[in-house]
Amino acid sequence: MAPLIAQRNTALGKVEYPSRRIVYEAQLRDTLQNCIALIEHDVDESEHNTVKSGLENALIQKRLNFPMTWANLIQNSDSIRLGLSFDQRFVQGDETDGFIETTQALQYLHNIKIGKSITHSEIERHLAHIEQFRLPARLFRTTRYLMTGLTHVNALLKDHNSDFICATAHDKKQISIFKNVMSQFFIQELQPIASSTNRYAQVLLPLLTQLVEDKHINSAMKAFIQNEMDIYDTYKQKFAAHVSELQTLLNRCGLQPSVQ
Repeated sequence: MAPLIAQRNTALGKVEYPSRRIVYEAQLRDTLQNCIALIEHDVDESEHNTVKSGLENALIQKRLNFPMTWANLIQNSDSIRLGLSFDQRFVQGDETDGFIETTQALQYLHNIKIGKSITHSEIERHLAHIEQFRLPARLFRTTRYLMTGLTHVNALLKDHNSDFICATAHDKKQISIFKNVMSQFFIQELQPIASSTNRYAQVLLPLLTQLVEDKHINSAMKAFIQNEMDIYDTYKQKFAAHVSELQTLLNRCGLQPSVQ
C-alpha cells in the first residue's frame, strides 16, 4: 500500500489525468480490501482491532468517493469529450464507424463504475477507441443532417400532395420518373445510412443515458445527451413522415413504392 500512497503524494500524482486517477483509486480500494482480508493473519491480536478499524474506515471513504472519481472521468476525459462532441464525418454504415469498439468502450465505462477491475492499459485502449472513431459525435451529426434534409423535402412533398390528383397520363409519367429517381436515391443512398443510424442509436443512446444518469454527472452533460435523444426522436418522426408522403404521392397515380 505504501507505494500507492507515495504515488498519490507526488506532485504528478496530484494532477493526474482522469483515467490515471480512477485506476489509482481502484487499485487503492482493492488493496485496502485485500489488507482487511489478510489482517487476521498478519497483525498481532493487540493491534488487530485498531488497524482493522482504520483500514475499514479508509475503505468506506474510498468507496464513497469512487463515484465522484468515475464521474470526473466521464466529464473531463478529453477522449470522451471529443468522442461525443467533435467530428466532421458522417455515419458510413461499415467497419470504419467503429460500432463494435465504441459499444464495448461504453459498456466498459459503465462496468468500472459498478466494481469491475481496472487496468491502465485497458481503460486507455477503450478511451482511444472512443476518440479514434468518435461514433457518438458522428451519429449526432448524421441525425441532425438527415433531420434537416427530411424536414425540407417533406414540406415540398406535403405542399405538392395537397392538391395533386394525378389526372392525366402526363402526370402519371412524371410521377413514374420521379419514383425511379427517388427509388435509386432512397434505396441505394438514404436507406442504408438511415438503417445504420437507427441501429447505432438503439444501442449507443441507452448506453450514454446509462452513463449520465449518475447523480455526480453535471446537469449540462445530462442535458446534452437528452437533447441528442430528442433530436433522434424528431428525426424518426421526419423519416416516417417522408415515407408516408412518398406513398401518398405514388398511390394517387396507382404506383407502389419500391422501398425494401
